Amino acid sequence: ENGSPYDDPSTGDVAADLHAYGRHLADRLNDPVYGAAFAALMAEAKRDAVYAVAQQRLVSERSRRLLRTLREAVRRGDLRADLNVKEAVHAFIEPFAYDCFLLQRRITPARVRQVVDGLLANWSADR
Repeated sequence: ENGSPYDDPSTGDVAADLHAYGRHLADRLNDPVYGAAFAALMAEAKRDAVYAVAQQRLVSERSRRLLRTLREAVRRGDLRADLNVKEAVHAFIEPFAYDCFLLQRRITPARVRQVVDGLLANWSADR
C-alpha cells in the first residue's frame, strides 16, 4: 500500500497525522470487499489458530504506523508523557471497528473527526 499513512513519514503534526490515518482506516473499512474479507478473517480466527495468527499479524502491521505516530508525538511533548501508546492504538481503532462490524454503519468524515478530536482532547499534553 504505497502512499498510505502506514508508510508515510510523520508530518510532525499529530492532529493532521491522526486525521489522515483515521480517514484511511475509514476508507478501508468502508470498502465492501476489504470489509467483507476482514470480517471473514475474524470469523475464521475464532475457529482456527492459523487464521488467528494471520489476523493478529495483519492488525499489527496495519497499526504499526499509528503506534509510531503516537510514540513520536509523546516524545515531542504533543501528547501526555504517561500515555500508554499501545492502549491508545486500541482506543483509536475500536470506534471504527465497532461502527463497521457491529453496527454495520458507514464511517463518515464527520465520524472520523469526532473520534480523532475526542481522543486528542484526552491525550493532549495541554490537558
